Amino acid sequence: MRSFEEVSGRWLACLSTYRSLRDVQKYKATLRRYVLPIIGSKTIENLDPADCAKVLANAQSENQRFGLARILKSILRWHFGEVPLYLRPVLKVRQPRPLTQTLSLEEQRQLLQFAANNLDCDFGLGILLLWGCGLRIGELLGLRYEDFNSADNSLILRRSFSNGEVKALKAGSSEWRVLIPQIAVQFMKNNRKGWVFPAAINSKRPLSLSTAHAKFFNTLRAAGVSRVKVHSFRHAWVTRMLDAGAPFKAVQVQGGWASYKTPLDTYYRYSDGNLQAISEINEKFLGGVK
Repeated sequence: MRSFEEVSGRWLACLSTYRSLRDVQKYKATLRRYVLPIIGSKTIENLDPADCAKVLANAQSENQRFGLARILKSILRWHFGEVPLYLRPVLKVRQPRPLTQTLSLEEQRQLLQFAANNLDCDFGLGILLLWGCGLRIGELLGLRYEDFNSADNSLILRRSFSNGEVKALKAGSSEWRVLIPQIAVQFMKNNRKGWVFPAAINSKRPLSLSTAHAKFFNTLRAAGVSRVKVHSFRHAWVTRMLDAGAPFKAVQVQGGWASYKTPLDTYYRYSDGNLQAISEINEKFLGGVK
């Protein structure tokens, strides 16, 4: 029966055969600082959930807690072939979701003005639809001009394009309608056939995901704004709609979610300004009360 410190040393030696020296040194430093002082002298066969919980409680952040759990599981898998069943619950730590960076209001206006002036090039139309409709990039690339309804200036979302294939939308959201910004309406009316974003070489296929991302980032650079992820526009759209007072159900339907909890819990960016807005509503209501 070997101690956890001895087993972890052998694991690091094995790791050094296929990982960089920098990675191995980082793991070694983490073990020495956060793990070995607590469970290093214990035999690995006698580790119990309380021991693992003490190690995780030593973490200084959620990200570090996730990293420690991952190291412990890697060592256990290397030694036993799998993580022992009795240790799995305590080591089941979810990776924290990073906060999605979004453009400032000033940068959004600057980008939208650039996009409005370049609807037929530089991915201007794509920027407007991503910003104004909260679309996923795959849904944007799956659009055809035939999906545009000029009667109410809406788009019917029927398909998504990803991994080189046109696919039906997720189960439970077979198709839905979104209203597009007025500035893009005339452009859509003047073009009536084919893919809205066709591939340059073969117009019978949509633009590839990698090319769309490249065009997106090139447009951000040309407009002189910060580099952010495409999906950050969806987060910004949800926040903008809810802050403006749009009903939860309307945001859920236009965003294509099965439940309103997803945009509210995952996409909405809470700020101290929300508390100020609540205070202003209360004061307005109580204005006549003395």
